Amino acid sequence: MIYLKEKQTNEIKTFEVDNYLQLSKNIRDQYIEATQEEVNAELLQEAKNTKLQKIEEIKQNSLYAPISYNGRTFFTTEKANSNILGAILLDQTSYNWRDTSGNLVILNVTDLKNLAALIAAQRGAVYNNEACKIIEVHNATTIEEVESITWQ
Repeated sequence: MIYLKEKQTNEIKTFEVDNYLQLSKNIRDQYIEATQEEVNAELLQEAKNTKLQKIEEIKQNSLYAPISYNGRTFFTTEKANSNILGAILLDQTSYNWRDTSGNLVILNVTDLKNLAALIAAQRGAVYNNEACKIIEVHNATTIEEVESITWQ
């Protein structure tokens, strides 16, 4: 693997040696060899981009993770949250609700408000954790530092 810098854009590109040698001279002349410092910076940025993608994936999964309330587990999708908030607005005495196993659960408005508060707290914690992890990634100065960043 060789790292070359495009003369016009300074963009670092990687080539397999055999593939590079098969390129025409005109194309090869558009590149110069990247310095080790430039290669290291490129590899660090690639590691950061990969870590940021992973953080985004974990965030998406964590945002809608089911929540336990009164010994039952409930969905927290956007639709579930919208249904909870709509039921709170209706302010009826009780509601027939389903847990994640499909079992019937009788909930009152206070239960729904508590469930909505848990969902809001969960989402707030997820967004806060995401922000902290993004800062850690941006502040990392080595690939090892980037790789050591975990969601927890």
